[in-house]
Amino acid sequence: DQEYMCSFDAAIHGAIYAVEIAKAKEQGRVCIIRYNPEFLVHTAWDIGIGDPTAIWFYQKIAGEVRFIDYYESQGEAITHYLEVLKAKSYKYDTAWMPHDADHRQLATGKSIADFVRKNGFNVRIAPKLSVEFGINSARLLIEKCFFDNTKCKAGLDALINYRWDYNKRLEELKKTPLHDWSSHGSDAFRYGAVSITEDMPIILPPPAPQHLSF
Repeated sequence: DQEYMCSFDAAIHGAIYAVEIAKAKEQGRVCIIRYNPEFLVHTAWDIGIGDPTAIWFYQKIAGEVRFIDYYESQGEAITHYLEVLKAKSYKYDTAWMPHDADHRQLATGKSIADFVRKNGFNVRIAPKLSVEFGINSARLLIEKCFFDNTKCKAGLDALINYRWDYNKRLEELKKTPLHDWSSHGSDAFRYGAVSITEDMPIILPPPAPQHLSF
């Protein structure tokens, strides 16, 4: 059964981004974020064949990463998602996709990334890094970024519900995330996070000076 919780205040056992999302809300970074037509929009994708496809839309403005929109659907051809992007009338820059988007399909001999490029989008493949590294990158990003509270609601619900799997026999959390409905939006965000971290490093405050005694 699908366990669906979307309240910021609901405690979800093993929630991966609970602390970071709560902080974003407390700091007022989940708010109204309007599209700025003077800046290009980047997208971060998780492409599902049997599973849903999820897309985050964000802008990089004055050192900030602003998530302005989110889209998810299932059972649609790649052409559907391109139509959705074009209908939004955003001006696009990079479409970050997972490494499997570059795999050639037997029927056509072309990859999804090739097809999207042919339709005028600047596709780049997200760095192929461990899930653990990606989760850490996502945590760093959530601590700094902004979310539109309306257009990104479904994506935020995914991030809020994304949690570690549970070993019932040992009665402890596993070191791998649970694969459920929240995985797709969270995976797309993770691909975006590792790409943003590589393309636009997130600057953290320097450590406090240490006082040495001699």
